[in-house]
Amino acid sequence: MNVKEWKTYLNKIAEKISSYPECQELFEGIGQVTFQYKITDKPEYSFYQEYTESEMKNTVGVIKNPAVTHIMTLQVMQDVFAGKINPIDATAEGKYAIEGNMAKLLKASGFIPYIKKAHLEITEAEAESEPEAEFETE
Repeated sequence: MNVKEWKTYLNKIAEKISSYPECQELFEGIGQVTFQYKITDKPEYSFYQEYTESEMKNTVGVIKNPAVTHIMTLQVMQDVFAGKINPIDATAEGKYAIEGNMAKLLKASGFIPYIKKAHLEITEAEAESEPEAEFETE
C-alpha cells in the first residue's frame, strides 16, 4: 500500500465509523479532540485523527499539540486496524507507545471494535474487486 492508497484507506475508515449509528454516542462523549499517529518506520504514513461531536476525520501528516500521540510501526498500526492486536496489549508488549491525555484516550477506546469492523468491510469490498487486496508498503 503506497501513501496515496493509505490516505484513501484512512478516509474510508473515518467515513465508515462516522456513519455507524452506534458510534454517535461515542462521538458525543469524546467531543472535539485530535490524536496523532506517529509511524516510526514510515513517517510519511503518519496521520492525525480528528474527532468532533458527530464524526471522525483522518489526515495524513503531523499536527501540533494533539491531545494524544500514538507511536508505533506501520505494521503494528495495520494490525491494530485489522483487529489482529489490541492497542492496549501492544502497549504492554512495548510495540505501541502513548503520550498525552489518558482521559481522552480512554474515551476513544470505545471506537476500537468499530475500527476493526470498518477495516473488515473495506478489505472485503476490495477483495471482491481485487482478489489480492492486502496491506503492503512500497
